[in-house]
Amino acid sequence: MLIGALMGQPAWAQAPRLGGRVIDSTGQPVIGARIATDDNVFETYSLADGTFAFEAIQSGELVLMIDEPDFEVLTFRVTLLSDGVLSLELRLSPLKKAKGGARSGDGETLIVKARRPAGNLTRYTLEREVLRSVPGSFGDPLRAVQNLPGISRAPYSVGILLVRGTGPGDSAVFVDGHEIPLAYHFLGGPSILAAEMIHEIHFLPGNFSSRYGRAIGGIIDVTTRDGTRDEFKGAVDIDLFDAGFFVEGPVDDRTSIAVSARRSYIDTILRGAASASGKPVAAVLPVYYDYQARIDHALTGRQALTLLLFGSEDHLSVVGEPSGSGPDTGVDARIAFHRAKAEWSIDLTNEARLEVSPVVGIDQTSLGAGAVSIDATAMEYGLRVDLKLKPLETLEVRTGLDVLARDVELSAFVPLNVPRYRPFPNTNAGDREPESLKRTVSLTTAALFAEAEFKPGDGPLTLSPGARAELFAYFDQRRFAIDPRVNARFALTDSLSLKGGAGLYSQNPTETRLDPELGNPLLPLEWAEHYALGFELKTTRLMSVEATAFLARRHDLSVPSETPTLTADGAAPERFAATASGRSYGLELLIRRELGQGFYGWIAYTLSRAEERPDDASEYELFPLDQTHHLIAVFSRRLPSSWEVGMRLQLVSGNLDTPIIGRVFDADQSNYAAITGAPDSIRQSLYHQLDLRVEKTADYGDFKLAYYLDVQNVENAPNAEFTTWDYRFRESAPVPGIPVLPTLGVRGTYL
Repeated sequence: MLIGALMGQPAWAQAPRLGGRVIDSTGQPVIGARIATDDNVFETYSLADGTFAFEAIQSGELVLMIDEPDFEVLTFRVTLLSDGVLSLELRLSPLKKAKGGARSGDGETLIVKARRPAGNLTRYTLEREVLRSVPGSFGDPLRAVQNLPGISRAPYSVGILLVRGTGPGDSAVFVDGHEIPLAYHFLGGPSILAAEMIHEIHFLPGNFSSRYGRAIGGIIDVTTRDGTRDEFKGAVDIDLFDAGFFVEGPVDDRTSIAVSARRSYIDTILRGAASASGKPVAAVLPVYYDYQARIDHALTGRQALTLLLFGSEDHLSVVGEPSGSGPDTGVDARIAFHRAKAEWSIDLTNEARLEVSPVVGIDQTSLGAGAVSIDATAMEYGLRVDLKLKPLETLEVRTGLDVLARDVELSAFVPLNVPRYRPFPNTNAGDREPESLKRTVSLTTAALFAEAEFKPGDGPLTLSPGARAELFAYFDQRRFAIDPRVNARFALTDSLSLKGGAGLYSQNPTETRLDPELGNPLLPLEWAEHYALGFELKTTRLMSVEATAFLARRHDLSVPSETPTLTADGAAPERFAATASGRSYGLELLIRRELGQGFYGWIAYTLSRAEERPDDASEYELFPLDQTHHLIAVFSRRLPSSWEVGMRLQLVSGNLDTPIIGRVFDADQSNYAAITGAPDSIRQSLYHQLDLRVEKTADYGDFKLAYYLDVQNVENAPNAEFTTWDYRFRESAPVPGIPVLPTLGVRGTYL
């Protein structure tokens, strides 16, 4: 329905002009909607925020139409004066279809867009309504992020974030502006959020705005969506690994609620398979669940209140022995987190908005393996305050406060020793006997940030300066960082823009490394420099090319150290020292075709080199997780009769490995010891994986039923993750990654 004309003179005003914004029934922007006159003489498309404007249009009485998949056709009549300006707000209603009345283009798909709110140089965005059809992702929204430039392939697809040559602890995941401890379940499982709860997923590989902190790598920011207030809707999804549901609807005219939950049952299947074999076998039994619940309430006076509850738990057990002659291995691991987040927002004026968002949560981690055990519980308290202002047509400002406090209780029974230096240190406990350990670690950070987007006049230049001032407090230590950042964009033509940026980023060392007994509380902050330069080219309405050259330099990285230091009780090992540094540089390329005529796809290529050194006196060496080449091609096509097929091809440089060049027999220990070459001096063979997805949708009016088959590694390629040797170090064999992995599922949706 057409819900009104907005008076005033918008920024694009030149007589006669026509523009406005397209939204759905929940108030969210509709992206890429075609708005055209009934004779198709004039047309335009809505942008990432739903806004549109006709660059040239005739005056007089006009009939316009929006005919978008999944929405009712909207036709409306306007009268535009020769010197007039008209700004419209257009609300599209969800499509209602009779049984068997499916129309071409129905269903979900995926669009990748580059969006750049104030302060961000490169921002890849995955839209909520298009998050399910990427091949190899099992319909999971956050898995789709792994197909974008700048992200390296994680070993065994375990779900850790490796961004632009940094380690897994250098990047962060945010949900509605608050950091969470993990994005994926164990062993490369699905993400911890249901697709139906997500509005957008933004991936920032570097040069991100001052709104984000406590990370020197990249950022994934997930925004959940408002619930609908028009009618109840729901979905059920069942596949070979797990089952879940989603339901949303109105409580009253001002309040809506949305609830989602999922639970795996692969452990039950594996137990049954192991029992049916009749043979002793070691079994990995993963169990996971997650949940989300959101309540939205519209207050008076242009205010809104939101409450979001969400969390997840993973439990992984390894039981049994392949030979059946020994006791159970007894490996048991569990990780869980729970969050309660509230948000109060108010539109102070048409050009000012305030958001206040507190959060409280608990993280729980435990590990048991034989006599060794670790249990940790962290309480977390956070607060975000965001103020958005637009004092001028050419200036937008965003400022705020970001506070986080964590109290960690650690109880362990482990051997205490210091491993030798490696970026991912060997955790071999050596020959020391386990000891009982109880520790409390507290960390508080408080930051003030400000950023702006300034576009002088109607010129081609857009500047986005910003800064973040942050205090880190732990034990009796205080660390302070001021991180200035700036990004710029220059539009050479309507279709070609240049971009560049530079900035500083800071984070604290991991909490256990700051502990006075286990680590070194005198460690400084770890920090990084980010530099980037690139271009964006819109070749056609649906085709675009984006390229970014980047350089990241990291400093004061903490690494294990055995250097003795003097204390009041005498000499003691330093344990950790901030002597290491790293750098990564390369090129990211994204060629994409947005959805049109039932087809979409993209090619993402990252060329990079990641290096490190333990101290300034050493030469740079390759980072153990360096991947020189990473190519991903994704394509999906809709076919007649509501079929959709897609493929994903991934080619990645092989993992680094250390060669074994000889062996020596240790008579005292009565075993062989390996003689190794230079660490990480050889590579495994090229990693290649082909994934396919086929989906068929049956339409029954308000109810849809989709059947899908998603297959990872269709070729069953034996990609080597690392190499194993026999006890004499004479013969070796590659340890392959995931084999062919299919899942068959069904998803029912009521709209």
